[in-house]
Amino acid sequence: MRVYILSISALIGDQTMSRKCELTGKAVMSGNNVSHANNKNRRKFLPNLHQVTLRSNLLDEKVYLRVSSKALRSVEHRGGLDEFLMKESKENLSSKAQSIKKRIQKAANGTQS
Repeated sequence: MRVYILSISALIGDQTMSRKCELTGKAVMSGNNVSHANNKNRRKFLPNLHQVTLRSNLLDEKVYLRVSSKALRSVEHRGGLDEFLMKESKENLSSKAQSIKKRIQKAANGTQS
């Protein structure tokens, strides 16, 4: 009799639901609740995350991402998902967003040539 042990992350791949923005890297912070009597209790500061659908003009497709409200405002400010990803550094992006950025760069280089 063989017993196979699989982790959940192996089954679903990179689809884990961490509390982290896929575009800016904003994540959970920890700190204190401080009462009027200056008592300190540990707490978590959670990012304001939303599951959104953004449209890529260069790829001509919809992209589903879990992003913070600040990231949504930044995407709108920079002129859309394509422009935001082209300017954003690779360190802040999730692996899913990095793959989208590579595809956008290829599409942009193909249209310029």
